[in-house]
Amino acid sequence: KKDVIVSGGENIYPVQIENFLSAYDKVKDVAVIGLPDRRLGEITGAIISIKANSAAYLQGTTQCLLIKVGIERRIVETEHSHGN
Repeated sequence: KKDVIVSGGENIYPVQIENFLSAYDKVKDVAVIGLPDRRLGEITGAIISIKANSAAYLQGTTQCLLIKVGIERRIVETEHSHGN
């Protein structure tokens, strides 16, 4: 995990985004990572584990939260995203 993600010449600090997303009660755990991008060098990605019985939260609120912090490309949901 990197301390700084450089996206199109802009420094992005994953810990700041992780702290923001972790403040919401349905979020169990979060990791923000840099993903390769041909145009920008890297884009920001978030791996979010939500608490049990919070699947609907992932569909709506999480998308809004990610857009607020500049992660708007896509959400990939897996069975592990729901946590236990």
